Amino acid sequence: MHARDEGRARARRLTWLAAAAATAVTAAGAGIAAVTVPGHTIDAQAQNSPSSAGDGSGSSSDGGFDPNSGTFNPPQAPTGSSGPVFISGGS
Repeated sequence: MHARDEGRARARRLTWLAAAAATAVTAAGAGIAAVTVPGHTIDAQAQNSPSSAGDGSGSSSDGGFDPNSGTFNPPQAPTGSSGPVFISGGS
């Protein structure tokens, strides 16, 4: 009975150690990714100036994120298509 209790305690310590190590590795990976993966930066001058209508932000037919308004513009369906449009993800 004593050996069983020691085995359970050893397994419990090993589980906690594995969880702590996994958390540390995940946090380190997230920290490295946050520093090394390029992202969007906001230029202070561009943020304070009004956007011009011809800058192309969010007005193209392929859609995307418009940083000036902070909204997402979905892509527009092509005009004059010869068949039905199927959208993935339906139920």
